[in-house]
Amino acid sequence: MWNIILDGLFIFNEYKLGIIPFLVCVFGLGFFQVNLLTNNKLDAKLGLFASLGIGSINLCIISYLLVVVAHFWPRLLQPRSFAVLLLAGLLPLKVLISEKKKINFNHQMIAVVAGAFLLLIIRLAYLRHIILPPYSDSPIHYQIIAGFIDPGAGYDSKLSLENIFTNYYHFGFHSITAWTALISGLDPLNVIPLLGQLFLVIAPVSVATLTYAATNNFYSALFSGLLAAVGWFMPAFSANWGKYPALTAIAVLPVVLALPWLYQYRRDRQSSFLFYTLILVIGIVLIHSRILISLLLAVLCYFLSGKFQFKERLSFFQSIRLSLLFAISLWPLSQFFLEFYKGIPVWIMLLILLPFAFQSHPRMTTGIFFFMFGLWFVDLIPNLLKLNNPLLDRQFLEMLLYIPCSVIGGIGFDGLVRKLEPNQILKWGTVVALVGGVMLNFQQHNSFFPDSCCNYFTPDDQLAFQWIQNNASTRTLFIIPTFSEGGKMYGTDAGIWITPITKIATNKLSFNTKWSLDNIFSEICRAGENETYIYAGGNKYSFDRAQLSSEEWLKPVFQNRAVMIYKVDDCTK
Repeated sequence: MWNIILDGLFIFNEYKLGIIPFLVCVFGLGFFQVNLLTNNKLDAKLGLFASLGIGSINLCIISYLLVVVAHFWPRLLQPRSFAVLLLAGLLPLKVLISEKKKINFNHQMIAVVAGAFLLLIIRLAYLRHIILPPYSDSPIHYQIIAGFIDPGAGYDSKLSLENIFTNYYHFGFHSITAWTALISGLDPLNVIPLLGQLFLVIAPVSVATLTYAATNNFYSALFSGLLAAVGWFMPAFSANWGKYPALTAIAVLPVVLALPWLYQYRRDRQSSFLFYTLILVIGIVLIHSRILISLLLAVLCYFLSGKFQFKERLSFFQSIRLSLLFAISLWPLSQFFLEFYKGIPVWIMLLILLPFAFQSHPRMTTGIFFFMFGLWFVDLIPNLLKLNNPLLDRQFLEMLLYIPCSVIGGIGFDGLVRKLEPNQILKWGTVVALVGGVMLNFQQHNSFFPDSCCNYFTPDDQLAFQWIQNNASTRTLFIIPTFSEGGKMYGTDAGIWITPITKIATNKLSFNTKWSLDNIFSEICRAGENETYIYAGGNKYSFDRAQLSSEEWLKPVFQNRAVMIYKVDDCTK
């Protein structure tokens, strides 16, 4: 663990010019809007929790508008980016001075801030073990961001509403990344995974916001945040998939879901609250368009659960029956839980806490029940209607499930602690046992390090890319490995970075290509380039190097342990 903390501190020092301005900006923007939303009547702790998520959405909207303006006047992008940072830093001071507010950092808040900083350091350690962002989506993210920062760089970012809603280019995340890169001077290649780890810290704070808003209990909010932070592989593992826009949107989703509870603090001006809410919804959809489906499902479940006439508190036996029904209803989702929601201690705790959740917060728990059942139904719709694309793909669903699971744990914790209130020794013993169970599970099931499945770019590839930049010409073509799924082709090794980094063209072939087939040589030479190379990384789904080495028309020109580059013998033959 000490090595992880040291790695995290090293990364924090390396990227401090990106981390500190980003956190200052999102907190400042969020703190200001929270006070506008709630007419300055919100509980101070809840307001501080909500600020990071709401501020992140605001930064998304503002940075996207900056990018749109820069599309016509590129020179304005950097100075206006700094202007946004300055404004965000001054807005909290305006609120504190004009409203004569005081924020009392008692021992509770000091402990929360210390815990969040420790989580940040732990999550940053991940970056010490990667060179470039993982998986096959990351090169596309990089090209879009590079196009935002420098429209003349040759990357076609296709800045249009059609791409937001049709091709899911998620320009909100890309504009936040471009803004952070401009402010910090860091390479976008480093900022992309950095923001992923920062949103893994914002995610549990957002979950705590939702639980706090629903229960008005500080400690239950902390417990749900603890579950979201370290309870399972998710959402931390999703950083390996390069699903940064989805991770960002899901990380701030609980804050948007908390808005119905925040509304009670400002009933005097309904129209302004609805306007601010609409802005936040637009912003989170801009980050990732498919989050709209989750929002619509959550709204439906909120109103549907309100149709039930629950007593303020259910009897324990009623809660047991509803808990059994809830547990059985999770079976259709079991395929999504199996891989990334492991851990006997946590699941035993959730089963114990579930009746107390129903007993103390029946409407909220019923809404979560409908939401999780609705996710299963959403997963079925493409098959029922014979649609080509799922409404929410499997990876998105696996990432999303940590939210309802964490909130259930938090509201169940609230119900159990209230039940044990008369016996303080039993109460605090139970609290220690529950927290200890979560931490035990964290030790066994964590995502401290990059997974080998998706960390394509290794030090061996780094040397290969140096060779490419020194030896390739403008008339060079590289063949890189891919696999096909759902009608799409995905890169499977570091070859996917050749075009984004070097601007050298690439063509794709299946990773399991049989190189001995007669038509392969003519297919490769069809492009008519003067020099054609084949990139064979050392990954599981890279090209088979044994087959490549056996072909007479291929000449190895570079080798560094697992990585090899072959040159195709004269295509004019």
